[in-house]
Amino acid sequence: MRKTFGYSHIPQRFAPIINAFCRQHLNPYVNFHRPCLCAVETIDEKGKCQRSYPHHLVMTPLEKLAAVLAIIRKRIRILRQGITLDDLQT
Repeated sequence: MRKTFGYSHIPQRFAPIINAFCRQHLNPYVNFHRPCLCAVETIDEKGKCQRSYPHHLVMTPLEKLAAVLAIIRKRIRILRQGITLDDLQT
């Protein structure tokens, strides 16, 4: 949010307008279209955790959610009741 609106104070009278913009435009863009880096953690011989960001793991949050759901096979409820992955992808 700060990347979009800056770090200065936002007056309270503009809060409903900014919230509406975030819900309608910014959140869908970030969740469905903006790629993110997903880390792979490895422990070296000294016990230090090192992260790398391989190119094949660059994906949107929706793609990452689909990958996680494919791995756990509905053992845990992640999505709200009535929401399916197909609904999100459409």
